[in-house]
Amino acid sequence: MLPALAMGLTLGLLPQTSAAAPRSIADRISIDDCVDADRGEIVRLLEVELGALQSDAGAAGGDFSLRITCSDQPGMVQVVEQRGTATSTRLLNLSGLDAAARKARARELVLVIAELMRGGTEPPRAKPRPTPPAPKPAPPPKPERRWLELSLLGSAEKYSGGYSQLGLVGGIRWLPVGPLLLDARLGAHLAPTLHAAAGDVQARSGTLAFGVGLDLLPGEHAAGLALLSLLEGQWVFVEGHSHLPTSAGQSSNGWAWVLSVGPSAWLALGKRVRIVAEPALLLPIQSLSIEDRGRDVSRISDWGAAANLGVSFWP
Repeated sequence: MLPALAMGLTLGLLPQTSAAAPRSIADRISIDDCVDADRGEIVRLLEVELGALQSDAGAAGGDFSLRITCSDQPGMVQVVEQRGTATSTRLLNLSGLDAAARKARARELVLVIAELMRGGTEPPRAKPRPTPPAPKPAPPPKPERRWLELSLLGSAEKYSGGYSQLGLVGGIRWLPVGPLLLDARLGAHLAPTLHAAAGDVQARSGTLAFGVGLDLLPGEHAAGLALLSLLEGQWVFVEGHSHLPTSAGQSSNGWAWVLSVGPSAWLALGKRVRIVAEPALLLPIQSLSIEDRGRDVSRISDWGAAANLGVSFWP
């Protein structure tokens, strides 16, 4: 009986002496050099977190190993779990941590590894923050449309018949709709002294004009251009001064009607003030002649040219 009992004791002890010791947590983890984390800190934290699993490999899900390596995404670490023949992979975003915070990186990795070793669910993946779209530039403020404009212009006119005059003209311009504009003007002119055979002639005139035009460039920008046509009525008062002691000068008056055609250009001097320039072609419809003893001294006839220069502003 003794040999049989000795054999039974020997066989009963064989599984205990031949069984391999369970692997520690440190033996189950492989960390590549590219991962910027403290391996010793990871193992230490896991021993605290999963101390009960060091003596019970079955509670950790059997024979398994973990490998921590870099991924092809910047700031993302790849944790590969091997359980027998099954392999699973997790990604952990460490881009939010400073490069020098190696212990903080180790704690982040320990949380993921602890879930894997417990057989827990996959931790949520930290999605990289999307780059916010560039803000769209604010649309420029819509400029204020001008409806009414006042002007004060210096005026010079010269006719082929010899008559010329200088004066001031005030105007009002109204833009009712689209590019259409309406223009009304009132002014006064003084002609240079005219020399006649028997004396001198002085002429003064008042001007009333109405017209229409097209605003070719929007009036809200730094410059503008319009085409303008005006019908001018010029009331001319003529007074003669005789050099002869036996005669006295006479006075007379009359109307001349003139069509004025030309551009009206302006340049902004401020938000509501502009400088205005207007060259124009003058075409007399009803001419006026200034005579001395039946001879022409000066005439508003044939054709002429005008130039207006001044300022305009919004009321």
